[in-house]
Amino acid sequence: MRRQGGECRAELRNVLELDENFPACLDTLGAICAQQGRFEEALRDRRAYALTPWANVLAGQLAALLVRTGAKSRADALIEKLRPGKAYGAPTGMAVFTHYPANWIRLRTGRSRRSPSGTRNS
Repeated sequence: MRRQGGECRAELRNVLELDENFPACLDTLGAICAQQGRFEEALRDRRAYALTPWANVLAGQLAALLVRTGAKSRADALIEKLRPGKAYGAPTGMAVFTHYPANWIRLRTGRSRRSPSGTRNS
């Protein structure tokens, strides 16, 4: 997976040389970096959300990264934008926000997170 992730990151950077503001490429590169535990690298370039501020899925991903890297206060505005759940994509953005930390725990520790009720969250 790491080798493939490295190849993917390299290819995405090649695409960005052709179009440095390609939101789907920026988003994918950030997601791959986050999945590999490269949180600072994932946050280094936030242009995907800056270019598409209506994309609530990206807002959820960015909020999760900000919380994960200790910038919770900066994530609060994004979370508040998603919370009413009425804007297009807001429920999905909120799901991305809540789903990402569980995956990071599993990827970094090899263990699943358990909810307070004792049921498993994967």
